[in-house]
Amino acid sequence: LHRFPIDVLKIDRSFMEAMCGRRDAAAVIHAIVNLAHNLGIEVVAEGVETVAQAEALEQHGCREVQGFLYSHPVAPEVLALLLARPGLQPRQPAAGQWADASNPIAHST
Repeated sequence: LHRFPIDVLKIDRSFMEAMCGRRDAAAVIHAIVNLAHNLGIEVVAEGVETVAQAEALEQHGCREVQGFLYSHPVAPEVLALLLARPGLQPRQPAAGQWADASNPIAHST
């Protein structure tokens, strides 16, 4: 990895699906994060859907995540509006809620 012009390493969502239930998946994520940090490469975990996954990633040293826990994919102009709102918080979905993208990020009032 140190020979390639890489500044960000993404952890695939397939690891997220297995991380909280399988010790070996958590060990692989921990190793990826440590390797990247030791090489001066940022790490982004994709496919984060639960608070437990986000917390586990933080414990492993991964501070950047993306996934449905925070938002569905949105157009750039919608993202600008969402980021301008105060009190952005990750949300936990109700059953079947991810199919409704009308409110991609919850906020506190």
